[in-house]
Amino acid sequence: MTQKSTATPEFKHKPEPKQWPQHYHKFRNNVFRNIAIASHEFNTQLLTKLNEKGYKNVKRHYIKVIPFLGPKGVRPIDLAQLQGISKQRIGYLINEIEDMGYLIKKADNTDSRSKRLFVTPKGIRLVKDAIAISADIENSMAQIVGKRNFKAFTKAIEQAFKAMDLSYPAIKQVSDIWHINAGSRLPAYFNAITKKVDKTIAEKNAAGGFIDLNQSYKVIIGNMDKEGVRIADIAKAEGMSKQAVSLLAIKTIDAGYIEKSSNPNDARSQKLMLTEKGMRVIILSMKNLEVMEKELSLKIGHQNFQQLITQSIRLADYYGPEPLKSKTSPTSSSKTERSTSSRSPHTEEPHSVSALIDNWAKQLYALVQDNEDIAMAEVFVQADGRRILRSEVMYYLSNIADFK
Repeated sequence: MTQKSTATPEFKHKPEPKQWPQHYHKFRNNVFRNIAIASHEFNTQLLTKLNEKGYKNVKRHYIKVIPFLGPKGVRPIDLAQLQGISKQRIGYLINEIEDMGYLIKKADNTDSRSKRLFVTPKGIRLVKDAIAISADIENSMAQIVGKRNFKAFTKAIEQAFKAMDLSYPAIKQVSDIWHINAGSRLPAYFNAITKKVDKTIAEKNAAGGFIDLNQSYKVIIGNMDKEGVRIADIAKAEGMSKQAVSLLAIKTIDAGYIEKSSNPNDARSQKLMLTEKGMRVIILSMKNLEVMEKELSLKIGHQNFQQLITQSIRLADYYGPEPLKSKTSPTSSSKTERSTSSRSPHTEEPHSVSALIDNWAKQLYALVQDNEDIAMAEVFVQADGRRILRSEVMYYLSNIADFK
């Protein structure tokens, strides 16, 4: 692998492609972005409150498995298809959750080559506590926008879910097994809509020539500001460690969508800036997003679509940290105390490159599990019964020091 130049350009305004200003505004202010912010906040609050309740090691992606373990069990391959992820990915996830005591594997009486997964009593307690916490989070959201507005918003979200042809069998499966009411489906609607939009935009971007745009780059590109953004800002917005964001930033730089810029008056100040390629992919994304918005408005009706816009703006303005939230959203009235989101704790970091790599390698295992777009095999290999970092990952880690 060829070593890239370490020269860092100074802060400057890049030549902008045609129509960039209007599409940049759309990029920062659109209904799907605001729904994604509300979804992110809902999931973060749920995880935080579960941790406070004693589920210290529960992770966000456990929701892909535990709620769907019915009385008859489920095969890993069926679960992978249900969630749209690889068998390898679901296998790692199942093993981790089994180690935590939330599920158990049993022989499949209909297929000797397969196992079936069943929830344990500990897993049942987790799901029921999560349902109760979800109801509390919905109540807090209703206080932000008003109960009548929130009722109209949840109705519009449900209409959008149906109009976008999201069969999402998980909704019915969870409802049947755990007797979840319509209100409790809100986080599932949030997640399904966000995932559908991301997938559709990714497919259209690939068709438009951006075949190297990995979905994991969304963490970086989705937080970009035309004035540039710091690694620390993205980490705060996403609730990730700076090291994890730095790793994704390096990959996004290598793909040509962003670059580093330094301030000539402050050598310690570096920002990530969009390249022309980065601007062009955003322009294409926003053109496709506008089409999706118009189609959705026609399907669910103007009144429902306006509810989506208005209430999602209020939630995004209340919850969204910079640089993620809309900068032109109206402020909701009589804000109560903001929720406490779980963030990566600050720790004293070692200074040598070798020590940094040793420290960060311990965090990478969690990173690849939290991001389904990064396959475990892309980061780790097996050696002598242990997982060790691939040489390519070592290369990326050795360059993270440039961001510090």
